[in-house]
Amino acid sequence: MKALIIDDDMVVARSVQRLMSLLDMDVDVCDDRMSMVLLNDKEYDLIVCDMMMPSINGDEIYRRVPDAMKDKFVFFSGGTNISSAQQFCNEMNDQGRFFKKDRVQDLFLYITKTFN
Repeated sequence: MKALIIDDDMVVARSVQRLMSLLDMDVDVCDDRMSMVLLNDKEYDLIVCDMMMPSINGDEIYRRVPDAMKDKFVFFSGGTNISSAQQFCNEMNDQGRFFKKDRVQDLFLYITKTFN
C-alpha cells in the first residue's frame, strides 16, 4: 500500500511515517507546499493530511484533488480554529478525522480497518 503524509510539522509526519511502515506501507512525507506536486505525480492508496498548515490547509488540498481521490483522505489534525476549516469538518461529520491529542493508535486502527 502506498501512502502520503501531508503535514507542516516534520517531527509529527516522520513519527506517523515510522508507525505506518510497521504496517508494511510504503510512505512518502511532504509539507503543504509540496502536496499538490506529489498528488499530481504519484498515485496513493491513502493520504493522511493535517488540517491547519501555513501555505495551504487540508480542506483546500482535499477540494483540489479529483473526486476519485477523496475517499483516500484521513485528516490528522491539531485542531481547527479557522472558520472555513471548521465548516469543512462539520460537512465531513468528523468521518476520517483524528486529533493529534488523541491516541495515535486510534488513527492506525482506523487505517487498518478501512484501507487494509
